[in-house]
Amino acid sequence: MIRTKFLATVTNTEEGLEVTCPDLDNLYILVKDKSELESQCRRIFAEMSELSPDCFDLQFIFN
Repeated sequence: MIRTKFLATVTNTEEGLEVTCPDLDNLYILVKDKSELESQCRRIFAEMSELSPDCFDLQFIFN
C-alpha cells in the first residue's frame, strides 16, 4: 500500500503554532498547544484529504 505524505511548515507565533500545508490547497491551522500539534493536524488533514488518519504520514518543518 502506498502511503501519502504531507509536509507541513510550523511557525511559532504569539497566538500559537501556525501550520501551513501547500499539499492541501495551502491549508492554514492555528494550534494553541504543541502537545496537540500532531493529533489536531492528523484529524484535519484526514478531513481535508478524505483519507483515514492511519493512511498518511505527516512531516513537520519547524521555522
